[in-house]
Amino acid sequence: MASGIQATEHYAALKDGRVYYQKVGQGPPLVFIHGVGGSGWTWRKVVPTFVRHFACYVFDLPGYDHSDIPPRKYTLEDFTGAVAATLDAAGVNRASFVGHHMGSLIALNLAARLPQRVSKLVFDGCPAWTPEQGRLIFERFFLPQYDEKGLPVITPVEEALRRDPKADREALERSNQIRQRSGIWLKWSAEAVTSFNVPSIMPLVKTPTLIMFEEGDGLRRGEQRLLEGIKGASVKIIPGQGGAAHSAAPEEFARQALDFLLAAS
Repeated sequence: MASGIQATEHYAALKDGRVYYQKVGQGPPLVFIHGVGGSGWTWRKVVPTFVRHFACYVFDLPGYDHSDIPPRKYTLEDFTGAVAATLDAAGVNRASFVGHHMGSLIALNLAARLPQRVSKLVFDGCPAWTPEQGRLIFERFFLPQYDEKGLPVITPVEEALRRDPKADREALERSNQIRQRSGIWLKWSAEAVTSFNVPSIMPLVKTPTLIMFEEGDGLRRGEQRLLEGIKGASVKIIPGQGGAAHSAAPEEFARQALDFLLAAS
């Protein structure tokens, strides 16, 4: 993390393998949870801003990057349990959370199941689908990204740059490394997320929640359902055409998140 403050590296030994996380900064705990195909590295542009106010715990979810790949297929509940167990290992009883897509859903589920452990929630996009809607999204969006063996189709970096000359070479290279290492785990993760009944947990969440969407994020179609389902939730729209405001507009994302996190509840 390019924050000027040295991060420490840790592994939590869980029943299905080790979960990696970095800790950097001092203050109240703030946990970062990435999305499908990502890792803690994806938060590199915003963490340096947050370390001025928080002790930041930046996770690699089970099956991703530095963390071990579990020996069995995970559900969303399994991912949630792994995050809670990693917090236990880190000695964190209560924290605020920043999530991206799948990471948002894991944090939302944690707030529903273990509300005493969650102070505030900040999301960079959050699913709001039913299992039926999620199945369609899996078939139309996720399934074409995998071959007949369930392994991710990896686009060479140079080809990706020809398609989009403005793309971040370093991010493309890192993404390909993660996709190659995680293999079928990525497909299983997508299945876990899209099969989850999001509306069923929304009424259980009483935690102050800020949901940010990059303007072009496809998950915005669930914006109204999130506002109606999560009591007191607020939404901010960040200009841009992708689905990762924390990467495309890190300064604005961090500003909005800090204003929310530092405000009195």
